[in-house]
Amino acid sequence: MLATLTDINMTKGEFIQKNVDARWLSNCQGVCNIDPDNDWEWLPSSRDQDNPFALPSRSIEKIDILRDKEFEREAIRTAMESIRSIQATDKKLNDGPHNFKETFKGAAIYCVRFAAKEIVQGKPGKWVEIFQQYEQGMWPCGFYKNGDIFAL
Repeated sequence: MLATLTDINMTKGEFIQKNVDARWLSNCQGVCNIDPDNDWEWLPSSRDQDNPFALPSRSIEKIDILRDKEFEREAIRTAMESIRSIQATDKKLNDGPHNFKETFKGAAIYCVRFAAKEIVQGKPGKWVEIFQQYEQGMWPCGFYKNGDIFAL
């Protein structure tokens, strides 16, 4: 069960440790369970993609974050090291000839980057919530128009 946003108060060190200890894909049903007819969109998997949850009044991209850029880099580095344990042949990431490892990895790193920004601000939000799903072994791979997360 995920904590509510009001329950999420973690330090930078705790967030880094959660990246190390994350149970990537351990509870994921697998990409073959995706229903393409559902009305959802993939979460971003490239750092160049826009944040679909950015609010004009609280755009985390525009807040001065330079003071904690090193924390963001450390969070990304530890997540990447932790994700390396996932093999490209993992059946949960394959559907016929299609391999979704890079999509999974890119989306997880995108999430970690924005969750780190939320933690630096002391305002955990949607990305910390999504990171919790990764941490618990699920793959939050998309979102519905109402903002709910589609997870495997």
